[in-house]
Amino acid sequence: MPRYDTVFEHRPLIKGNFITDTFVNRDQDLEIANLLFDPTNKKDMVYVIHGESRIGKSHLAIYLMKQFETSHQMIYFYVNANTRGNASDILKNMLGQISDYVDSMTPSDHHNETEFLKSYLMDINNIFYGIPEKIDLKRSSEKRNKLSPAFKGKFPFGDLQFGGEQDKKIQDQVSVELTKVDSDKLKNILSQCFKLLHYITNQNILLLVDDLDLLEEIETGEKQRDILSNHLKYFSTIDHVSVFSTSRTHYFIERQKELHNFLQVSRMSTMDLKTIYEKRIHCYLKGFSIFTEDVLLRLTNGFIGYAGIFLYECYLIMRNHLTKIHKNQQVDMTMLTEHFNKELTAFDLNPETRPVYKQIVSVVKSNQTEIAVDELTPSQGFVYRMLIPKGYKQNSYEILPVWVQAIKEIIDE
Repeated sequence: MPRYDTVFEHRPLIKGNFITDTFVNRDQDLEIANLLFDPTNKKDMVYVIHGESRIGKSHLAIYLMKQFETSHQMIYFYVNANTRGNASDILKNMLGQISDYVDSMTPSDHHNETEFLKSYLMDINNIFYGIPEKIDLKRSSEKRNKLSPAFKGKFPFGDLQFGGEQDKKIQDQVSVELTKVDSDKLKNILSQCFKLLHYITNQNILLLVDDLDLLEEIETGEKQRDILSNHLKYFSTIDHVSVFSTSRTHYFIERQKELHNFLQVSRMSTMDLKTIYEKRIHCYLKGFSIFTEDVLLRLTNGFIGYAGIFLYECYLIMRNHLTKIHKNQQVDMTMLTEHFNKELTAFDLNPETRPVYKQIVSVVKSNQTEIAVDELTPSQGFVYRMLIPKGYKQNSYEILPVWVQAIKEIIDE
């Protein structure tokens, strides 16, 4: 069965062989990264892999982490910060991943320590997921008390007490109270878990926080992405823990005192996009080309190296013509034109997207490609398929050539 669901997946999956099977032309970046990174001589800073939006930073970062995990025998954890929430949500995700890893561990020489960590993390996760009937606050404390004084001095885990005696409160009160743990306390819990995990396994730890700058704000006050950056900087000072993140370059420049310029990623070439396409159809469609040669040429030229947007548009084109494709009919230029006309008409008819779309059309009519767009609403996010940020100018964008051509064809009709 053809893997239509995966062939143009633009978000890098972190499990299975997806990353290695679809990796394309980052040999120089990989060579530099392997020469720069030494877990025995790490920096007390967050290693940042940065560049423009939608050029393949995440794919490269995950591929690198997989290499480091193997070549340096490290324990690897991945979290994505591209969400609407706060720093605490990301830290809770980290704790969940550590808990899953510890649950899967085989018995070691440090059996008592491992059992304590399992119990401690079980309580933490039952708290976060609001399962009060499974919270046994005495369990991990009792297991900790069985450990040696030397161990307890080295790993000063605090008891899970958040005000008052929990056994005298009803379950709902316990659940509500314990889920409101501030990010500083989570940071301290995580740092102890990292240290103990290294002690138990004698392995270094690798942490990747993807899309660091895309943590959306939901409240006033200090920016959550800055709070998260500060926590990551703290983790980077822990022995045997190396912290990586991906970010757009403009955020890295704003925070470069705390973030280490590990690798700057460049946009791909037109030929790279063609190679990505060929590798995808070989892996997931047994080599059957969805597009005719002229369609593929127009798409690879028109997305000028922005791999993420290219793959997403390929997915939408495939979805619109999937019935025909499944019957081994290729998407030709007529079908491609139908796709773009359908998309542009939808933008024009939608009252929420029409103002921005009309602005884009006006710029194209004047034979320009640069456009200034004020802050967008979520419903206007469609423009990220059409526009790419222009340098570091705020709200300044460039219209992608593939859309300029599609709009001009409509204008000329």
